[in-house]
Amino acid sequence: MCLPLVLLSFSPGPTFAQNESTGQAQRGFGLPIPFPFARVTPETSLQFGVTLLWNANLNTGSVEEEGQVSVIQPYAIYSVQKQFSVGATTELFLRDGNLRVSGSLSHRYFPTRFWGVGNATPDAAEELYTPREVVLEARVQSKAGNSWFVGGLLHAGSRTFVEIEPAGMLSSGSVMGSAGGQFGGVGLVATFDSREHTIQPRDGSYLNAETRGYADALGADFAFVTAMVDARRFIPIGSDVTLAARALLSASSSGIPFDLMPRLGGENLLRGYFEGRYRDKNLVALQSEIRFPVWWRFSGVAFGSVGQVAPRLADLSFDGFRAAAGGGLRFLLQPQQRLNLRLDIAGGSEGTEFYMGMQEAF
Repeated sequence: MCLPLVLLSFSPGPTFAQNESTGQAQRGFGLPIPFPFARVTPETSLQFGVTLLWNANLNTGSVEEEGQVSVIQPYAIYSVQKQFSVGATTELFLRDGNLRVSGSLSHRYFPTRFWGVGNATPDAAEELYTPREVVLEARVQSKAGNSWFVGGLLHAGSRTFVEIEPAGMLSSGSVMGSAGGQFGGVGLVATFDSREHTIQPRDGSYLNAETRGYADALGADFAFVTAMVDARRFIPIGSDVTLAARALLSASSSGIPFDLMPRLGGENLLRGYFEGRYRDKNLVALQSEIRFPVWWRFSGVAFGSVGQVAPRLADLSFDGFRAAAGGGLRFLLQPQQRLNLRLDIAGGSEGTEFYMGMQEAF
């Protein structure tokens, strides 16, 4: 169990230059803001890091009116468990919101844990392993109708395992991908997005459907296909309370390496379980939360979730779901961008975990 600590952060005000005649944010990038932080998850314990928040208004309207904040965010993270990650993420809204470009590039060295593949792996199967990876993901989508965007994506990278347990499942070679390797895939993606704000929505819907194919021709050591549907709904209750719900379905073919399989747990999906505690070729998860004001910049969240994994979609069953529930406190760091500091406590069938980070789980 990890104890939450105080975030080491600076909460900047508006970062966009203002038009003197209208008072609206002008087009272009604002001032890049160094943003030191600390966060806590069960997977990493305490992390320290620094990110550069570089926001932009790249459209003709104002950010406040459109709720579309373009962001370029390089970062560096180090944990007390001697894990590190460096990289950058970006999400750009171009051509007055008609073109979306997003992606990430990362280099990670993160010792972590593996319990095997399946929905009923025992606690006693836990083993440690240390991957070193470089991963690139990029997607470009163009507006195709009212709130619809379609486009393509690229996902590529390489993994090596610096350390594995000598007598474990990974060392036996019986687990697909346990020798590491390269992967490369391309795919199609369609998104419906009617949220009134992209960082902290209070109303609207979000639906993302995508399929990916990985093959030797793309520099991959593995050949498989995946499909995923992620649906979210945000319902305002009165003027200050929001009900948020999410449904996720992910399916994969045979040949997928274990470290790319859909997995439950972590700070965003089935909080209360270690990320990757349960993994398999197919996954279904449901989660909901209610977000409500408390005082000044503080707000609260109560949430619950269920999920399960299975080797085939036909093997998913009502009695196979894992459940978790909890609550949290939020502090509004950047009112203009609705950027929250997040502190959650969640419990599942295997114990209670604390999480501290930024932004909502979904």
